Amino acid sequence: MNAFAVFFRQAVRPRSADEDRARREFIFNVLALSALALLLVAIVDNTLHSIFTDGALHRAGSLSSLAFYGLFVFFAALYALSLRGRAVLASFIFLAALFDLAAYMGYRWGVDLSASLLFYALVITMAGILISAQFAFVTAFLAGIAIAITTHLHRIGAIQPDRSWITELWKADDVVVATLIFLVIATVMWLSNREIEKSLVRARRSEADLKRERDMLEVRVQERTAELQQAELERMTQAYRFVEFGRLASGVFHDLMNPLAGLTLNIDRIANAPESRTILADDVERAKLAAAHMQDLLGAMRRHLKREIHEEVFSVRDILTGAVKLVATRAREHNVECVMAARTDAQVFGDAVALTQAVVNLLGNAIQAYPSVLSAAPQRTVQLTLRCNAQKAVVTVQDFGSGIPEGVLPHIFEPYFTTKEKEGIGLGLSLAKRIVEKDFSGALTVESGKGEGTIFMMTLPLCSLPLQPGKTY
Repeated sequence: MNAFAVFFRQAVRPRSADEDRARREFIFNVLALSALALLLVAIVDNTLHSIFTDGALHRAGSLSSLAFYGLFVFFAALYALSLRGRAVLASFIFLAALFDLAAYMGYRWGVDLSASLLFYALVITMAGILISAQFAFVTAFLAGIAIAITTHLHRIGAIQPDRSWITELWKADDVVVATLIFLVIATVMWLSNREIEKSLVRARRSEADLKRERDMLEVRVQERTAELQQAELERMTQAYRFVEFGRLASGVFHDLMNPLAGLTLNIDRIANAPESRTILADDVERAKLAAAHMQDLLGAMRRHLKREIHEEVFSVRDILTGAVKLVATRAREHNVECVMAARTDAQVFGDAVALTQAVVNLLGNAIQAYPSVLSAAPQRTVQLTLRCNAQKAVVTVQDFGSGIPEGVLPHIFEPYFTTKEKEGIGLGLSLAKRIVEKDFSGALTVESGKGEGTIFMMTLPLCSLPLQPGKTY
């Protein structure tokens, strides 16, 4: 970009911060500078022409120079007003001068003078571009009034216009003036459309940026919401474990009383028995079995309560057996029998405590399918089965209770959804599904019909590596 282009850009640069006013100010600055440049060329040409002429021609050239000087000062003053942030005032003055010129031409030579009508059209066009569309209508109305008044004065003979031009053909000067007016109108419209198109491009770009920002904001809000929901779910899950611990603890501690009493009696017999090895051995064996039973129960409780990620290869049948022990007391309270059928075994890799949690939740849900002890269900049984094939283990938990209504079935795995307002908070089944599908890459599905019972099917991929059960990796 050359120095002249840089100078011109700085000279016509609008000072207004408002986009619409800045566009009009830019157009006015271009017109004012263009007029000053043309007037400067005309002054120089007229001055040179006056130097090399004498007499009347010299005097006429001097008068023309004075007129050009006056116009130059007029446009320079308007341009200075625009630079001082008064572009609107400068535009009004400029349009008023053009309007007065058009009115004078109509007054002097008749309202049907082509140049007068063209100047009116120029004023109306520039009023709409430099001021506003509403002001263009006002200018058109004023032009109509001026033409009407001038016509009436001509008709009544109050003024006598010079009509000699009617019989004369257009001269080259007339064609040039008309062409210049057309060019000014076209230039003003081109500048206006050009600036409007720039504004539209900026608006579309801003709209696209805002849309991208809005989309990114929506994504960030969704991500943050998901994080908060996940954190809340984790806190509720932890609280749910303690709730389950409270439910299981009373039954488990009751179950501990019998083996503990037996262990105490056996120790007493050992202490008071004669030196008989056979009796002593039998009592010690029974004491060991009682202690082992207590260890199993306490271990199951500890694993259920203490939720620490501890991945290992473990036996699915052992998990099912431990889960049945944990819910034994609750099953007795509901007069429900938990029956396990696991003739085969399977080894999977993952967190054994988590899988125990999932199975306990499914068993608890199945036990609660029988609403009361006096229920008329044909059998108050929960069947827990384990089947295996070459690639997966399938665990089913089936009850023969009231079943799940069709409208409720699609929602049972949703967090906080529950139909048992007094017995749960709606996290058991959702937690079981998340454990099976997220921690073990398996699947948990349900089949049910009202009055037909419910079957939960848990599918777990088998461990494909020759790993040893109980070993942590």
